[in-house]
Order: sequence, then C-alpha cells, then structure tokens
Amino acid sequence: MNYKLLFRTLGRVLQLEALCILLPMVVAIGYREDPRPFLYTILLAGILGTLLTRLRAKPDFFPREGFAVVGLSWVVLSLFGALPFYFSGTFASFADCFFEIVSGFTTTGGSILTDIESMPRGILFWRSFSSWIGGMGVLIFTLAFLPKVGGRTQVLVQAEATGPVSSKLVPKTAMSSRILYIIYITFTAVETIALRIAGMPWFDAITPTFSCVCTGGFSVMNQSLGAYNLPACEVIAIVFMLLGSLNFAFFFLVITGRARQALRSDELKFFLGAVVVVSLLVF
Repeated sequence: MNYKLLFRTLGRVLQLEALCILLPMVVAIGYREDPRPFLYTILLAGILGTLLTRLRAKPDFFPREGFAVVGLSWVVLSLFGALPFYFSGTFASFADCFFEIVSGFTTTGGSILTDIESMPRGILFWRSFSSWIGGMGVLIFTLAFLPKVGGRTQVLVQAEATGPVSSKLVPKTAMSSRILYIIYITFTAVETIALRIAGMPWFDAITPTFSCVCTGGFSVMNQSLGAYNLPACEVIAIVFMLLGSLNFAFFFLVITGRARQALRSDELKFFLGAVVVVSLLVF
C-alpha cells in the first residue's frame, strides 16, 4: 500500500473542500450571519490538507490504493464537511451534523431537520451545495479541478464510479472529468436562471438547482418547491431532474454530433420508459 500517495491525495481533497466552503462563507457574510463556523473549517481543512500534500510519494496507484482513497475521501470529506454545522450550533449533536452532510454528499436527500426555514442561509447553502459536489462523486470532482494528485488517476475513477467516466470520454482522465463538469455546470446555470425568471428569488433558485441536477432532494423550504406555488418552477425542476438522471455520456455524444448514436442507447430507452410507466402508475 502506497500510504504516502494515499494521504497526499486526501490532502488534495481537503484543500478543495476548504475552497468550496468559501462559497457558503460568502453567502453567510452577504446575509450578515456569523462566518466563523465556515472560517474555522476552512483553516482546519486547509492547513491539514496542505501538510498532507507536502508528502513525497511514488506515483504508483493500483486498485488497492484506488479503493482505499475513494473510501477514505468520503469519510474525511464528510467529517470536515460536518464541522460548519457543528460550529454553528444549529444542530443538536455532531452525529446529526454528520448524518446531514453524508446525506448531502451521497445525494440521498434524507434530513434530521424539522424546521428548515429557521436555519441560517449560509448553513442551508452549504447543505445544498454538498449534494451538488457529491453528484458526480468526490474523486471525479477532485480530478476535474485539482487533477495533479499523482499516479494513475484512471484507477481512482474506476474505484469511484461506473459508466461514462470510467470508460473515459477522451483519452485523458482529467479532461474527461472536466468535460462532464462543463455539462454539469451548464445545467446548473441554465436551471438557476430559468427558476429566477419563473419567479423565485436568487437564493431560492440556486439552492434547489443544486438538488435537481444531482437528483439529491434537499430544499430550503419546509414544503420544498410546493411552498412557492409556482407551477412553472415545478415543470423546470422536473425537466432538469430528468436531465440530471441521464448518463452524461449521452450529452457528450449529442454535443459532438453523434446524436443518432446517443438516441440508440438501450440504457436511455429503458430509463425513459421506466420513468413514464412509473409516473403514470403513481399519477
């Protein structure tokens, strides 16, 4: 086991998490909330991550290291991701904080909160943003934005996910990750603007978008989208939840002029057929 490379990769994950937590801290400052829960977490994750990345290691990644890094990345990311919740004092225990952030990173959508609207905006933003980060998998996220972790990064991707990423859209793994995130970010931007035009405030447009494109389910309202009484927003959310559920290789094929090949996908036909049938049954 190449422990030094393993810890160095975990350091990269922590550094990237520290950068991500800057966003909810800015939101907290914008709404005149206490930014210290985020600042403390940024300092802890940033310092530890920087120390770990200074380790000198041989770039020898094999499947054993890949699976170890993926498993530990989820744990480490969740432990530090729960700290803003814990430092804010808005959750009853660290176990509640950990449950909420794991639900976010895994896009599960389960929550221990009973009165979501009473929570600070910065905390709600981080809660929703965590599901957006986890939508592609934490290692895909790391490779897309901080690819220089050393070693054969394709091993990491194979340990993290199946489908279009593990088979690679282009020869370089990091570039494949970036292409996927360009599509992901585009969906996020388009849905946010669409929800804003349909009548939702900016904050309320951004946070549900995070949940829609990653199919996570978090909301900033107790009654979710129903609280706004805006049917147009519900239609927009349905469209982007469906788009976010599709294999992103489909969109890559469409963008590169291979729409016919994409439409012949058995996976696409089965998925859309299952959605239609189940929707009719529930209706």
